[in-house]
Amino acid sequence: MENVQRHADVYIFCLLSHMDQTTVNPLELDQWEFYVASTSMLARHVSDQKTIGLSALKKIARGPIAQIDLAPTVRAVLPSLPPPSPE
Repeated sequence: MENVQRHADVYIFCLLSHMDQTTVNPLELDQWEFYVASTSMLARHVSDQKTIGLSALKKIARGPIAQIDLAPTVRAVLPSLPPPSPE
């Protein structure tokens, strides 16, 4: 198996989870689920894999997370990130 290189410190996986085809709208962030995993977590659990299934992802990543909670979750997963700059 070839050595997988990951080029980020943290990964955010996105799933359009809204099931009603009559009202689905990919632009509505409330219809999405987000999962956050650090590169080190992926390396520990899926090592050289290039893909991951949803059931495996749910076991190792934080989530499902609403879009509004992504920034604090990423900071919790990767505490070495600098704090957000004041706007």
